[in-house]
Amino acid sequence: MVKTVTPFFEWLHRTKGGRNVRIEAQYLHTDKDQGSFANLMVEYYIKKNLSVAVGDMVNVDPHRYPLMRGNIADKVLHYPTFFIGYIEKNTVFTLSYLKQQQGVNCSGGICRVEPAFSGVRFTVSSNF
Repeated sequence: MVKTVTPFFEWLHRTKGGRNVRIEAQYLHTDKDQGSFANLMVEYYIKKNLSVAVGDMVNVDPHRYPLMRGNIADKVLHYPTFFIGYIEKNTVFTLSYLKQQQGVNCSGGICRVEPAFSGVRFTVSSNF
């Protein structure tokens, strides 16, 4: 059983002409599992349907169990993300570079267990 405190903050600054800025900040505090994490992402909307973003999730207070030490370093780790997204009607296309840790990943309301990954990812998400 892992107990956490997970505050979340999101701010959207709208401008005339559709050049908006969105800032998302999250924090996960726990002394269990892999420790506490902080995440910050800044997304800039170049046009109404085109955005770029940069973010970093940091394992600010790492905790490693003896069995995990061989797989994950016992130090503060960064997990950067860079992406460009394009929206066409009900479909979102995303091209990103990211470093992702192993574990549960939730996106668009779907949560799944994913392996550790570092590289380029192309995603298509459509609502109908």
